[in-house]
Order: sequence, then structure tokens, then C-alpha cells
Amino acid sequence: MDALAGNKVFLRIPSKPEYVGIVRLAISGIANRLRFSYEDTEDLKLAVAEACNSAIHHAKYIDDILVDCEVKADMIIITVKDSGKGTDKYKEKVLPESSENDEKMGLFLIETLMDSVEHRIEPHGGLFIRMVKKLTKGETIERQSSHP
Repeated sequence: MDALAGNKVFLRIPSKPEYVGIVRLAISGIANRLRFSYEDTEDLKLAVAEACNSAIHHAKYIDDILVDCEVKADMIIITVKDSGKGTDKYKEKVLPESSENDEKMGLFLIETLMDSVEHRIEPHGGLFIRMVKKLTKGETIERQSSHP
């Protein structure tokens, strides 16, 4: 069995941009441990930063941001959520045409970098973004036997 498969990492950060770097570092460490390529690790870091920034904006800098990272044998699943009372603009999947649409651009970027993305406003008002990145051919999760 894969040594890391089935593990979960949970982070709770204040709804402040200066804490996004901590999440990026954690995701980078997990991705490196899973033997994601350098390019895929950078994609993960950028996507999770965009998701966190969207959640921070949505939470109006009040509520904490929750980041869940689930490791599977062939993928990583990252969920970012808040309990803010934002708008439904995250439901719109449109390629933005101007800089006024930074949040839509962030979501478009996330969808471009990840293998699958689910996003919605929860019934209680919180933002929910789930991102999946699969290991590409040639990348493997470390086997249990490689650890002492």
C-alpha cells in the first residue's frame, strides 16, 4: 500500500493575505513528498494561493479559512472554504475580459491549472472550492518500503 495514501492534512488560517504563504509551503511540502513534478507543484501552489485569496476576500477578512488536503494513491484533493457571506459571483464560469474581474480570473486560473475543480457558495453562505491534481505518468508516490 502507498505510504501516504489516505492521509489528510488540515490547516486553519486567519482570513488575512499574509497567511497564504503558509498554505503554499504546506502544499509544496506535500506535493514534493508525493513526487509531483516541479511544474505540477508550482501549479498546485498557485492554484491554492488563488483559492485562499478568493476565500479571504469572500470571508471579508473576518472568518478563518479552512484548507483540507487529502492524499490519494494517484492524486491530491485540496478543499478551501470559509463561512463568509459573499456573493454568488463564484458560480459564474466566464473568461474575464478586464482587470475588474480579478476574482473570476483567479477561478479561471485555478480551473486551468488543476485537473478538476468544484466551486460553489454553500447554503450557509460560505465559499467552497475543491481542486484535484492527479499524478502524471512517471510520477509515483513513495512506497512504504522506501521509509525506514
